[in-house]
Amino acid sequence: MLNNPFWDLIGRGARAAAQDLAGMAVTYAAPEEFSLANISALIQGVIARSPDGIAIDYRGREFEEVTRLALDRGIAIQFFNNFQGFDSGDPRIVRLSETAVGLDKMEAARRSGEAFLEHLTPDDPLVLFNGLPDSPEHLVIQNAYLKVFAEAGWTRERIELFPVGLDPAQNFQLMKVYLTAHPETRGIVCWDSLTGSAAARAKADVGLDIPVLSWNLDAVTIRSVKEGALTLTLSQQPYLQAYYAVVALYLKLRRGILETPFVDPGRLLVDRSNIDQVEDLFNRGVLG
Repeated sequence: MLNNPFWDLIGRGARAAAQDLAGMAVTYAAPEEFSLANISALIQGVIARSPDGIAIDYRGREFEEVTRLALDRGIAIQFFNNFQGFDSGDPRIVRLSETAVGLDKMEAARRSGEAFLEHLTPDDPLVLFNGLPDSPEHLVIQNAYLKVFAEAGWTRERIELFPVGLDPAQNFQLMKVYLTAHPETRGIVCWDSLTGSAAARAKADVGLDIPVLSWNLDAVTIRSVKEGALTLTLSQQPYLQAYYAVVALYLKLRRGILETPFVDPGRLLVDRSNIDQVEDLFNRGVLG
């Protein structure tokens, strides 16, 4: 999406890689409003301009047809962020999924969830605020957290799944209503700054001193970690994701390499112990 901290860093990382690589020119394109249909239409428009290569945030079967179209036209493709094409009948798409640049979302949820356990008591009432409940990506993350907590001794009845959205102001109001109605809640899990920063504000507003886990970084998130309102956040390192994706396209186009390495940009956990260093990188525009 445009004007979103995570995706702004994706664009910045892609442009930085182009500056560092001789002869590369990168255009970053994103829809104003998130939907799989909007992203697919955007990719179709890019294909019509016949670029040498495209980095695609491949989110599943919805993008299979448009990706095949690009490949059939001889356009180099690199998957990044999401890479859900392992079940495709097209071996080219399977290979792109195997050589993507992107975070293993299940592993990221596992690692952050296990770190969050230190701040909880087994079977504490928890709420998981899902900002994109209809997204397969967010469902994978949600289920990974449920698995972590189940293995740590939680019964399913003690974990509430509550759908919210991508508007932080609206999320703040929805979360306030939920937490007011459920003051017994002892932990909050989110996986986006648009939900995590809203949760940190909402729990403080209703007078709850409980731990909050989030993903990604923005100015509100950093301040909330410093103040203790937000316990832990995970950086997907979007700048690095986009940077490595452009490098992979460069290798395909300039060196003819078909199978670039799979690159996971890492799962940086951020708390009070490293927030000052993280804030410096955030202010320099290379961490989010």
